[in-house]
Amino acid sequence: MSPEGESRPQASAPKRPLLPPSRIVLILVLVAAVVVFVLELRAKSAYEKSYQAIDDAMAAADEKNETLEKTAVDDLLQGDLEREADEASNTELFTWKGLYRVYEMKLTYRRNDDTGSFYVSKIEQPE
Repeated sequence: MSPEGESRPQASAPKRPLLPPSRIVLILVLVAAVVVFVLELRAKSAYEKSYQAIDDAMAAADEKNETLEKTAVDDLLQGDLEREADEASNTELFTWKGLYRVYEMKLTYRRNDDTGSFYVSKIEQPE
């Protein structure tokens, strides 16, 4: 017999892992989905803000009977984008790339005969 003050060692239940593998996989899939969503949202948001800023600047310049100079466009662009200029047609294509979608904006420039500088004559969303 064992003395009253001593306790008998009890058999411990087998230890379970903190997170089962299925839960770890689920968490990784959710984190990946959130990352994809955030990257796509950043590209779309930068495109929309840039488009709106240039459109508003063109409207404000038109109200004052002025033009939006090509040099002012750089200050209005936002986000991580690629730009491709076509000197022959005086156009410039701006591209914001998400993981699933590509957002594009095309600006057409005209030469100001008085100053020789270029100004934005048209903004569009190519298909």
